[in-house]
Amino acid sequence: MATWRNLTLYLLTSVFTVGVSSAVLSYPSYAQEDPGDTEDDVEDDVEDDVEDDVEDDVEDDVEDDVEDDVEDDVEDDVEDDVEDDVEDDVEDDVEDDVEDDVEDDVEDDVEDDVEDDVEDDVEDDVEDDVEDDVEDDVEDDVEDDTEDNVEDDEELESKFESNVDFDVENFELRDGEDFILESDEVGNFALSGEFLALIDPSDLEALSDRGYHIREEQNLLGLEKTIARLEPPVSFDFQQIQSDIATLAPNSVVDYNHLYTTKSGQRDKGGANKGQGILPSSVFNAEGYKWGKGLKIGMIDTAIRAEHAALANANIMTREFVSFDFKRPKHGTSVASILVGQSEEYTGLLPNAELYAASVFFNSPMGKETTTTQNLVQAINWMVENEVKVINMSLAGPPNAILEAAINRAGDKGVIIVAAVGNEGPAAKPLYPAAYPSVVAVTAVNKNNAVYRYANRGKHIDFAAPGVAILNAAGTKRYQSSSGTSFASPFVAVVLAMSDAQAGNTNEALLKKLKANAKDLGVAGFDPIYGYGLIRPLTRTERTSAD
Repeated sequence: MATWRNLTLYLLTSVFTVGVSSAVLSYPSYAQEDPGDTEDDVEDDVEDDVEDDVEDDVEDDVEDDVEDDVEDDVEDDVEDDVEDDVEDDVEDDVEDDVEDDVEDDVEDDVEDDVEDDVEDDVEDDVEDDVEDDVEDDVEDDVEDDTEDNVEDDEELESKFESNVDFDVENFELRDGEDFILESDEVGNFALSGEFLALIDPSDLEALSDRGYHIREEQNLLGLEKTIARLEPPVSFDFQQIQSDIATLAPNSVVDYNHLYTTKSGQRDKGGANKGQGILPSSVFNAEGYKWGKGLKIGMIDTAIRAEHAALANANIMTREFVSFDFKRPKHGTSVASILVGQSEEYTGLLPNAELYAASVFFNSPMGKETTTTQNLVQAINWMVENEVKVINMSLAGPPNAILEAAINRAGDKGVIIVAAVGNEGPAAKPLYPAAYPSVVAVTAVNKNNAVYRYANRGKHIDFAAPGVAILNAAGTKRYQSSSGTSFASPFVAVVLAMSDAQAGNTNEALLKKLKANAKDLGVAGFDPIYGYGLIRPLTRTERTSAD
């Protein structure tokens, strides 16, 4: 302000001096009465007028200049501030908009990508938990609560008591807080902080003395071994544990407690609720085998819904081998119906056979139907104890030395495992147990004998069987059409069971006969797509000469 005031005074003084001189020189003469007085008066008047005019002009000019300068400065400052504010606001708005747009785009993209991958599994999960008389989808929890209430009803349970053994045995049932995972050396999931040992019970003391904590042990009478969950000394890695136990217990096998998942394939779109699909008995008519009367066949899968019309009159023995206190899925109903289902509108492959159904799966926090190596070994042992000679397994996971040893020990007692190769696609790596040499691995084909497009491939495949658009039981009342290798493996299990009834036991000679009897598909001879070809039941002569 002082600067502007000094400038104003300076301008006023300068202009005033110049203005007065100019005015005196040019101003016209007034009356001549008294030249001296007039001159003084005029000079005073002019001086006052000029001073006022100049002051006004200067003030106006200065005010205008100052206003212009201030205006420019203010405009610049305001413009900068506004730009900054606008920029910040715009950035925030743009960021929010971009975030929303990106989030929407990502959600859409993820939904599209995931939808294709999980659509079939989700549809199966939902469809299996929805009753026929419900037009819209019912949430899984509501359906499961309803199913639990139905199963707990004493009158309904007594209705099926004569046909189904509901004997359930839990082994150290663990809560969800124990479900902590780690990856093994190649990235396969296993339960954290523990290992399994298939061991002679006399060797457990040596492990305990060495510093191993025995969390749980169970005698497997059928396999003549003990399975133990071990917590090793903190400083030991897996290689040290293997080496250490091999020294302390030479006849034992040790590995991670790996996780396995179901491979249930997919429900076929269109007509699934109308009962469209291939009736199993129309493919292999076992009526000449008295529909399996006197035969035992095993199934290691999820729990089943014994109240479904297709299973209500079936002879089913069930046992549960589940590690964790999570909800149990019941998709095993589908495979069970293919094996032994029978109703007015449906006939499975061996409706008069006795089915031993081991429930091993739970709905894990991973979002998948999951089981453990320990549960699978316990289930196999139960089958051996009950002299079940053929076991169907529709599941897959990583290689595991404990599981392989259990399968081989069961094989030494005349038991053969049939497993689906999986639905991971032609380029997928081999899945287990199907990839073990002692397991009969099964792929799926359609009614034209073309391979199922999602089926795994490899040199471990033994047989192809119908597995596309197969009619099966679902939910508590419905039937649906489904596709996948898990729907093909029951056909092979049944052929083996029927052959076993005549041949005495399932042995290498019998398998050789079945491979020779298979319908060759694809390139001539064995191939990694169809194996030895489409399996076919043996004739009576072929069965009796299989020994």
